[in-house]
Amino acid sequence: MSKTYKFYGWEDATVPPVSDEYPGIATPQDLYDVLLNIWCEYSCAPRLRSEWSEENITLGQCSVTAFLVQDIFGGEVYGVLRPGGNYHCYNCVDGHVFDLTSEQFGDEVLSYEDNPEQFREVHFSKEEKKLRYEYLCRELKKHTSSVGKMSIVVLEADAAGVSFEELSEFGDLKTYDHTPQDKVAERIKNATIVVPNKCIIDESVMKDAQNIKLICEAATGYNNIDIDYCTSRGITVTNSRGYSTEAVVQHTFALLLSLWEKIGYYSNYVNSGEYSSQESFTHMGREFHELNGKRFGIIGLGAIGRRVAEVATAFGMDVVYYSASGSTYDVPYKQLDFERLLATSDVISCHAPLNEKTRGLMNYKAFKKCKPGGVFLNLGRGPIVVEGDLVRAIEDGLIAGAALDVYEKEPLPADSPLMKYMENHSGDDGKEKLVLTPHMAWAPLEARKRLVSDVAESIRAWLDGQPRSVVTQ
Repeated sequence: MSKTYKFYGWEDATVPPVSDEYPGIATPQDLYDVLLNIWCEYSCAPRLRSEWSEENITLGQCSVTAFLVQDIFGGEVYGVLRPGGNYHCYNCVDGHVFDLTSEQFGDEVLSYEDNPEQFREVHFSKEEKKLRYEYLCRELKKHTSSVGKMSIVVLEADAAGVSFEELSEFGDLKTYDHTPQDKVAERIKNATIVVPNKCIIDESVMKDAQNIKLICEAATGYNNIDIDYCTSRGITVTNSRGYSTEAVVQHTFALLLSLWEKIGYYSNYVNSGEYSSQESFTHMGREFHELNGKRFGIIGLGAIGRRVAEVATAFGMDVVYYSASGSTYDVPYKQLDFERLLATSDVISCHAPLNEKTRGLMNYKAFKKCKPGGVFLNLGRGPIVVEGDLVRAIEDGLIAGAALDVYEKEPLPADSPLMKYMENHSGDDGKEKLVLTPHMAWAPLEARKRLVSDVAESIRAWLDGQPRSVVTQ
């Protein structure tokens, strides 16, 4: 044994625990090491508190400590009679006698033979002693609660903007607000569970992270994770689904109505004071139309696309869809080929995933096939749209306008074609043809809270041996 302890019988205090209530406490020496951080004036006997100090940390701690030892290691508690009629308590477990609080006596030698057994019901009949014992128990649980637990690392908590504390019930939780890509490998090195959002999780960052068993993408899209590599390592990868469906549907129509009814123009007209100075009760500076009776074309009829279809139907619109995967769905909406959907839709709303079939799908060639006067919305994935081609389509009058919440690169670079378009049209009505929001369709508070709860449910299901929302093979 490399460490020399100060308590009586430490050399022989190697008995195993009979309780697993305190992980990491394998011997009385382990317990002593932790108690050095817990013993305090409060846990000291009231009659001795005035004499207690950090230099005499075991003073007045004997009975509450001895019964805690008995909880963990079993055996009996005995007492050495002291002047004044009090008993100093110590432990005997399977013939091993030790006294974790003997340091308080300095050089005085106590006799640990032929002493009467002590019983907790007698000692704890004093309420103050029972409360001190309960204090030690609580503090010991706090100090040992993370021992042996899984390490859970949340890499980008700011992406959700809400607490991930819910995950702490499953292990030792470490949360980072933001993780630069060059810090990912370091931060996940000892993790069992990793919760990313946009950080790239591939072999280069995982090769030294041999403890990883589960990756829970805190988003629906998981193209930032090398699924093949995770599969080869036996790492389960899950994503979060459905948490933002209603939120994205809501924002889809917020963008559509803003673009369709020229809300920016009309709001600015009132705010500028021009409305207040005119004689008419109304103003019709920009032409707009009813949605009722118009065709709403959806690219990607997943869960979000279907809810968008339901709402569009409530507006009295004719809903059609295009499936890039070629899938046919049992829905009351007509499926069209891509070119037919472009040519006949007044509104085109993209809700498709990003894959080899959808990347760059909406390019200049596609926009040339769109119905003149129609508008385009993208709430799927940014790289589905070639942004330079979209700007050109608006400039050339191929479409009446567009509204985007996702981009080829995020955050949207200041020199992107979209930002250059807005800059070039800052003083004319061209700016009304493009509505941009910062990838926030998914982000009402309720949806962000659901996201964290969904990650928690994925961890719980995995621990129960019934993983959910799995994207690995």
